[in-house]
Amino acid sequence: MEKKIKKIAILGNGRSGIAVAQLANKLDIFNSIFADGYGELPNFNKSNYDLIVISPGIPPTSPIAQLAKESKIEVIGELEFASRYCKAKIIAITGTNGKTTTVEFVTHSLNCLGYSAIYAGNIGVPLSEVALSENFDFIVVEVSSFQLETVKSFKPIVAGVLNITSDHIDRHKSFANYAKLKFSIFAQVANIKDCILNTNLINSEYENSTSFSAYEKADFYIDKNNIYFENMQIISTAKIQLVGNHNYENILAGLALIHRAVNLRKINIDKLRIAIKSFKASEHRLEFLGKTKDNISFYNDSKATNPDSVLVAVNAIATSKNVLLILGGLDKDMDFEILLSIKNKIKIAFLIGESQEKIKDTISNHITCDLCNNLEIATCAAIKSSSPNDIILLSPGCASMDQFKNYKERGEKFKKLVTKQIL
Repeated sequence: MEKKIKKIAILGNGRSGIAVAQLANKLDIFNSIFADGYGELPNFNKSNYDLIVISPGIPPTSPIAQLAKESKIEVIGELEFASRYCKAKIIAITGTNGKTTTVEFVTHSLNCLGYSAIYAGNIGVPLSEVALSENFDFIVVEVSSFQLETVKSFKPIVAGVLNITSDHIDRHKSFANYAKLKFSIFAQVANIKDCILNTNLINSEYENSTSFSAYEKADFYIDKNNIYFENMQIISTAKIQLVGNHNYENILAGLALIHRAVNLRKINIDKLRIAIKSFKASEHRLEFLGKTKDNISFYNDSKATNPDSVLVAVNAIATSKNVLLILGGLDKDMDFEILLSIKNKIKIAFLIGESQEKIKDTISNHITCDLCNNLEIATCAAIKSSSPNDIILLSPGCASMDQFKNYKERGEKFKKLVTKQIL
């Protein structure tokens, strides 16, 4: 019989830590919060606790995480803790890119279909904040690789991996470790058909999973600009408000997740089509800001925090070598050489932040680079260098925390600069 949890120690006093404390209080579990960053656990007596819940922001290699491990008490993350008490069915989504868009699409569509759904997780709402609510049929959870480091019994009814490309190598030490963490989202999924995978990720272990692809035949696929489920035509891509194959794959993955959760064969397809047509992505995800009278376009893609997301953004909007790209930020030890595959679409790269020198060393032999240090200088320089029909794109390919609180603050700054300078 599983030991009843009476007392927990919470490592990390950010939003997820506070949410764990609030959930523990509702469950009548005694709890203490210890701020992250300590090299030791002040006033910590392991005999006082049954469980340690650690913030995803604290790396496993940090002194405080090592001390927790050495305590011999079970260590889990906020996502794992909350899932043990969750009242609603969980739909889980991970991947390098597109997680937030897919989570929002699935949540939006389920609500349009008459179910009650809410999103949580890495999207910004800790699962602990909504776990005990009885108002929802489904909670659609965005799951990061950091959160997957500390899950054990996390059991979604259906889960999806959208894609896997280089990211967070500074934390996970190798791409293989990172990929293994992503696939671990399926560890507790009961039915292989409830594992949703891009066809380019399917291996022998998952050959019977539910597949999607914008490029080849799959369970959910695109043919002649129409989305299909098996042989059933669902909708034309022309009626979708998002642009680019990467976004179409987000929709395909979302449809696959919805199908395994509620069965598309039994729902009103007209309602589903209305849901797809009415869906809009949130701010900072290849967000079109407007054009000047000279037809210079501005896009805010501040959510792009790895090189692959830059690649898909440029491919989605470039018409020639007409992209003035604002790139750089906090270095996560990622490989920017992938950007050389779009060198014929980038007119100039305006580099900012901690990683600017590294990026310059990687791409400057093939792409013109301008070291700008910060976003304001880069935006002004891009505007001065632009010509009619050019595109000025903020797609940093890096985290924001070297100069901003988060990607949202970075995106809002860019939008204000664009409005001030030109629109």
